[in-house]
Amino acid sequence: MQIRGSSRRDHRRQNGQAITELGVSLVVFLLLLTGLLDLGRVYYFTSALRGTAFAAARHAAWFSNNQRQNPYLDDSDITTAVNEGLAGANLATVTGVQGTCPNPSDSNSYHNPPYDNSLYPTGINQTYLYVCYTTPGGTVTGSQATAPGPYISTWHLGDVNVILLFNYGLVTGFLQNQLQAVGGIKVAANAHFTIQGGP
Repeated sequence: MQIRGSSRRDHRRQNGQAITELGVSLVVFLLLLTGLLDLGRVYYFTSALRGTAFAAARHAAWFSNNQRQNPYLDDSDITTAVNEGLAGANLATVTGVQGTCPNPSDSNSYHNPPYDNSLYPTGINQTYLYVCYTTPGGTVTGSQATAPGPYISTWHLGDVNVILLFNYGLVTGFLQNQLQAVGGIKVAANAHFTIQGGP
């Protein structure tokens, strides 16, 4: 009889231990699962931002042979093209071009990443749009209110650089708070296109 009572107690202890181990394992599993989900989302958003920057820069650089001008080489048309790409990826749209051409935080002179953290949006899952318009002579500006008129070839063989800076928000609130303390996950995408033109 005594042996049976002791084996029941051991059996209950083993059941309690199994439930505790299962609980700890589930917590670890859920953390791994949300981490994988976040990595997948970062990859998806980065791909979407790169595609959007590329499409907007290509759109801006296009030359219309019929109109003899670059009809989309301006802030408003680039903003429209960017917003179409962002909406297609279910990302929040931008309100417009930030108005300055951001300087990189390293020594490159082409306004390519990396950029200083102060240039990124402070809100989570928001995007800032910057555009660098460079003339063939090397003059850089961060804003262009209107497209060049017909038969104006001063931009021919210049460069347009569309830059999207994104502040990524994690699925898990606890980890997001920790990342915000160290600056969060900053994603940068940019695309250069040579501005087309003709005589």
